[in-house]
Formats: sequence, structure tokens, C-alpha cells
Amino acid sequence: MSRESNVCRPHSEIINRISMLVAMPVTDFGNAGENISPDVEIPQSWVRIPNGGMRVHSIPLRLSGYLWQPFAEVALGIRFGDLVREQPHKRLVYRGCAPQTANFLATLGFEQLCSGMEAIVALADATWERPTIRALARRGSRFGQAEEFSGNINDAAIKTAALFEHSRYAERPKLRYLFRLTPDPTTRCFYFRDNSGEWLAAITLSVKNPRHIATELLLRHADAPVGVMEALVSATARILADEGFDYWNLGEVPFYGATAPTHRFASLYAMTGRCIKFAYNYSGLYAFKDKFRPHWRPVYLCARPRITLVLLADLMFTSGFMRLVGKVAADLPRQLLSNFEIQKTGR
Repeated sequence: MSRESNVCRPHSEIINRISMLVAMPVTDFGNAGENISPDVEIPQSWVRIPNGGMRVHSIPLRLSGYLWQPFAEVALGIRFGDLVREQPHKRLVYRGCAPQTANFLATLGFEQLCSGMEAIVALADATWERPTIRALARRGSRFGQAEEFSGNINDAAIKTAALFEHSRYAERPKLRYLFRLTPDPTTRCFYFRDNSGEWLAAITLSVKNPRHIATELLLRHADAPVGVMEALVSATARILADEGFDYWNLGEVPFYGATAPTHRFASLYAMTGRCIKFAYNYSGLYAFKDKFRPHWRPVYLCARPRITLVLLADLMFTSGFMRLVGKVAADLPRQLLSNFEIQKTGR
């Protein structure tokens, strides 16, 4: 598939918005992805915006008494380090922290726990688009084309909500506060539509700096043909590379790789991941992202003054993980019975 064959170019307003971010510090992934930039990298789902000011979204955790700040829109010139130093709240939580960010927070009295791994694709390195990816993308491209959404952002939110209702996990509770669930004015949205205009897949992205962009949401229609998601990822990657982005963070795989004994609760956290794997298949998420030959680096949960069991439980409940596990566990007997009936009928 050629660079221009079935990719609609992004709207000029998007290009202008990205070009305004030239003053941002840059993270260098050249040395295992952990070099320290002029300012440490902002956490996952924090977004850099071109206009003045900032908005930090805070979630009080009732059981532990901590303040969780999962999202923020931070203007140019505001350094994450200065923002943390000026926080009046003494019990703070940040998740989705890169190694350099976690190490910086440690100097301010934060503990760190490896919560998973994140996949970072070097867009300038053509090895991400290996022959199997190209073949799948060509196969998917026969059913429609990839585009960047450039209309009213509320329309994009409606479209992604409808796509979720037709996804494989539509009947499961949504996780909360772990990523931006819907497109908003600070994110970009790419989608793959069929020839009738129906969305078959969508990706939303948030800008970390002018060379680094990160995934918020990955959605696929349950009936989407094979190759549609690969076609969308490939088309999006080409657009981002053409705009000057060097790195695309495909996002975190929770629990994966969280086995290193870097914290007293590391083994317990990893065991929790294995226990809930029937409800949250992070191995499948890893397998999909690993297709694109990313650099995998650890991602951390950071809390001040300490990471406690009560805090971990608080995060699991507040984010909806426990609700998800409960729903899937409650549905297991019905699913097993349904599978048995199908096998019985088949015989």
C-alpha cells in the first residue's frame, strides 16, 4: 500500500495545532528509552496543549485518603516537575509514569511500583511495518479506508461510543480514569470506515511533545474483517511520521512484565494480574502491540509517601477493575453452559 493510496490527509487545523508545540522539551529514546530530557515526561493521559494555563483532574480516593491525578491538560512552558513540587496535597498518586519520571518522583519522596510495560514504536525505523503487517493492512484496506476525523469533536465521541457498543467487550463495564475514554478537544481521532461509512475501528491519540504521541483508545468492531486494525495503525503511523513525530506510544499493557522485585508488593501485584486474566486478557493486548516491533519499557505507579495495600485496593475499585472482574466472573457459568450446549448440538 503506497503512502497516499487510501489515507485521507489530516485537516489543516490539526497541522497548525501540532506546529505550535515546537517549544516542548523532547524525550530521547535512543538509549533504552530512559534518557532524561530538559523536563521529565508527563504521565500517561496527560496532554500538552498550546494555549496558556493548565487543568489537572483530581480523583479523591476515599479508602486510602490519597489524591489521584489521572488526567491533565498542561500548557507549554509548565514543567511537570514544578507542578508536582507545588502540589499542596501530601498524599499523591500518579500512574503511567515512564522510568525517568518515576526516578524523578522518587527524589520528591514517592515510591514506585512497576505496573506493566508500554510499547513505543520508532516511526522512522521501517522495521515496524514488517511483511506480515503490510499483508494484513492490504487485506484490511480492501474493505474501506482510514481517515483522520476533522469535524465536530462531539460527533467523534458519538461515533466511538457507537463503535464500543458493537465491540467484543460491549457488555462489560468500562474501566475508568486509566485513559481518555472518548475523544475530546485535546486528542486526535483516526478511524477506519467501510464503503457505507460505518466505523469499523478507531484510535485516539494525545500529544506528549512534538516528537512523541501516545495512544488513548483502541476500538474494533466485533465483525470487522481481518486486517482492518492493522490497516488503521499503518495509515496512522505514516501520517504521524510525515508530520515529524518520531515516536508513537501504543500504550500500556497492565500487569505484563510486572514481576521484577522492585517493590515489596511486586509479587502480589503480578499474582493479582494472573488471577484476573480471565477477565482482562492483557496477553492478547501484548500480542497485538508486539506485532509492530516496539521498544518495550516499564511503566510505573508512583505514590507519596508510600504505596500501601489499601491504596492498591482503592485504585482497583475506583478504576472499575473489580467491577469488571465481578461481572465476568458472574457470567462465567452462563458462558460455560452456552459453550457446552453449542458443543452438544454440534455433535
